Amino acid sequence: MRILISMLLSFIVCCNVLAAAGFEFTGNTSVYGLGYVDNQDYPSSAEHDQTDVYAAQDVSLGFFSDKAFRAQCDASLYGSVFKLTQDLQSYSRAFTLDINQIYVEFPMNDIATLFAGKKVVTIGLSSNFSLVNRVNARYQDPIRGVITQGTGVLGETMTALPWVSFTGLAFFNSRDANANYEDINFMICTDFFWKAFTFSIYSYFERPFSVNVDWGNLANSNPGSLKFPAAFTGSAQLGSFTLYTELLIDMTEAKYAVTGANGNYTDDLVNGNDSVYRAYSFGVRYVSTELRTELEYEYNPSFYSAEESDSLYAYITNLSSEPDKETVGSIVHRVDGQYYRNNAAFSISYNPSFLSDFTFSARNLISFPSYGCSTQYIGDKVTCGISFEKERSFLASINVGVGFGGDKSEFVLFDKNRVSVIARVAVFY
Repeated sequence: MRILISMLLSFIVCCNVLAAAGFEFTGNTSVYGLGYVDNQDYPSSAEHDQTDVYAAQDVSLGFFSDKAFRAQCDASLYGSVFKLTQDLQSYSRAFTLDINQIYVEFPMNDIATLFAGKKVVTIGLSSNFSLVNRVNARYQDPIRGVITQGTGVLGETMTALPWVSFTGLAFFNSRDANANYEDINFMICTDFFWKAFTFSIYSYFERPFSVNVDWGNLANSNPGSLKFPAAFTGSAQLGSFTLYTELLIDMTEAKYAVTGANGNYTDDLVNGNDSVYRAYSFGVRYVSTELRTELEYEYNPSFYSAEESDSLYAYITNLSSEPDKETVGSIVHRVDGQYYRNNAAFSISYNPSFLSDFTFSARNLISFPSYGCSTQYIGDKVTCGISFEKERSFLASINVGVGFGGDKSEFVLFDKNRVSVIARVAVFY
């Protein structure tokens, strides 16, 4: 914590010193309310209705010069204000400071830009299922949705021609649920642009060597098990429609398997590498002044089969501690729609001109292990919301979500088939 605060203060001082060239400051203060109503008491033993209140302070600081130099820092102070169960016995307060990005970016010449630091690297075209972005870690926050974490990177982008660019970077491995940043990896990307078409090729070199978590022994690098996944993305713009696809080949994904029954998940679960797979997704997106819709399907054979899910189902339901069940669930089930092999999503957002301050949205997510599988594995999650935003300074929103399905569907197994209501009030500046 002290290191993060020192980094943030140093960045602020640096930006103030150089503010004559250009300085940006944006932020927001948000208060969230999260309410749970259990629709089915499974796999819990005695889950109460629950209400949580969270608060977040987000700050973005940036310095830029007329020579295209840029320094950026994005920080968030986020945590629980209090938590109430039905019997009013539970209370907790805990805040964490997260420096999601802190990096510098500056031009080497007219065609090359160098960047270094902790940064969110935007890769891929999918809004629902991230296949090709193996640089940044993603997880499902209970109220903020899918969070993409910044990763330590050092890289360079070159745009030699108007229709092609090259990016090369080194980054720490942060895809694991318990990432310890031991592995240093590399990525080379080539982007092509031609009229209404885009095409990108990503070449990864994962775990070419590892470093000890003890940074004092950084020089003692060990050879790692080198992997060579490759990824491709492509899109075509047809008026207001965008057709896109993502493909990942020679992929090895970490997946948890039950190897014991001691009741201690750190000993009972092993995170191993699967065989080589190919995964793909394709979708269509429509965007107009008032309406945005998207339909997408993903097939990823490295996710769980029905048989693999059975062992996790039995293990989770046999745990005696509710906190242990929640912890195991958060480790195994990192992001909605990334548990079983088949996933499909449909979303719609409507901002009518006669109610320009209001936006209405809905999303439906379907997940199942294989075609023809038993209905006990098929899950469906529906989320509907409405938001009111005034002149980009004030936001009030409410979202309601509920999961359906059989006992072994991902939204019943991990979300307990409960109805969640999330309200947010935010002030932007």
